[in-house]
Amino acid sequence: MNFLTIADFDIVINRSLLYEVISYPELVNPNSPTPEEQTEINLAESKLTMAADAAISELSGYLANRYDTSAIFAASGISRNAIIVHKCLDIAVYYLYHINSPEAMTELREKAYDKAIDWCEKVNNSQINLPNLPPLQGEENNKILFGSNTKRNHHF
Repeated sequence: MNFLTIADFDIVINRSLLYEVISYPELVNPNSPTPEEQTEINLAESKLTMAADAAISELSGYLANRYDTSAIFAASGISRNAIIVHKCLDIAVYYLYHINSPEAMTELREKAYDKAIDWCEKVNNSQINLPNLPPLQGEENNKILFGSNTKRNHHF
């Protein structure tokens, strides 16, 4: 996980609950895990990485027509956009529950995911602008927005 860190997940989910969802083992000696424990740690971390990658892919799909997603998701630390990190976390935690224990998914997780996707759709449709994200290079002047008012039906 390059864009998200395990510490980032503390923003949206309690660490002990996260460990429960990804089946992170309880270690006898955290400084020196046994080979069996290390195997379980690797499996748990791979679940976390898979969910983070899926969330980044989904977000990229919504942002790619307006923003340079390679630059957005290559950022690390404090140079990352906070709202993108938060939406990515909401989506990743939803995927973690969905993949590992869908029966334990709470309504809060589903609502957070739905809100994140709704936000992404609004960004994609230019209803929300994020001025501090890098725009696509060379395409700023190639866009034409058009539309009309809703159709009126007059019946007398």
